[in-house]
Amino acid sequence: MKNNNDYKNKVRDVYNEIANHYLDNFSKGRLRLLFDLIQDSIKVHITEEIEHVLDAGGGMGHFGMVAAERGALVTVIDIAKSMLDVGRELSLKNGLNNKMIYKEGDVEKLEIQDNTFDFIISEGSVLSFLSNPQQALNEFYRVLRPKGKALLSVQNRMYFMYESHSLPVIQAVYKSGRVFPQINSSSDYRCTTHSFMPEEIRSMIKQSGFDILYFRPRFIVASRFEDIDMKLDSDPSFYQEMLLFEKKLECNPEFINLGRMFSILIEKPGKTKPRKVDK
Repeated sequence: MKNNNDYKNKVRDVYNEIANHYLDNFSKGRLRLLFDLIQDSIKVHITEEIEHVLDAGGGMGHFGMVAAERGALVTVIDIAKSMLDVGRELSLKNGLNNKMIYKEGDVEKLEIQDNTFDFIISEGSVLSFLSNPQQALNEFYRVLRPKGKALLSVQNRMYFMYESHSLPVIQAVYKSGRVFPQINSSSDYRCTTHSFMPEEIRSMIKQSGFDILYFRPRFIVASRFEDIDMKLDSDPSFYQEMLLFEKKLECNPEFINLGRMFSILIEKPGKTKPRKVDK
């Protein structure tokens, strides 16, 4: 980005503007399917041993609440105050306010002590909305405990190239990785985001010091068919069929370049330090 502060301000302004209706985007059709795919993925990894979770760039903490429901104490950090305010109300409504901490802040400059968290959630392609994703990954590494894990997703550049029907747009996306709002048709966020080639994001993760536990495609089939939205909402059996089908395809490395995004599980190497036990 030419001006990092301008870009951050743009992202902050957009999310503050849409905060009150943000979850409406995920209440129906294909985006509801994506929402459930992410939630189910989080449930797999939040075990009873995980006590402290960071929801980095988590907005209202809707994904962090999945961890809170499983007993973890969740800290949500986001630059959009309105998203955090809505999240506090939502956590109170769901009886999770004693498990959710909301802080306004920048995930590229976390005001958190080293080795604080057992797990980081950074879903919804948060890294694609940052001006310096490498710095955010470095911060994730710093605040995770040894053997701590992070579940990430980022936008897949090849998907947006495939879905673009204009040669100049394809060339522009390929060259810069920038995804403009007009070709990110399922979003009304009006933010230009960054999409990644597989080896680009792999290299950044390894540069930060992480080990990659898995690197998978996500949202492979449903993302391409707008005409299934009504059937997903009206036919529960079809919805479950698509949900299971997407999960099956995620586990097949042959489809890595076909997903709208990459789902990535990473781990900070090192020995797990024993926790202090209160006597």
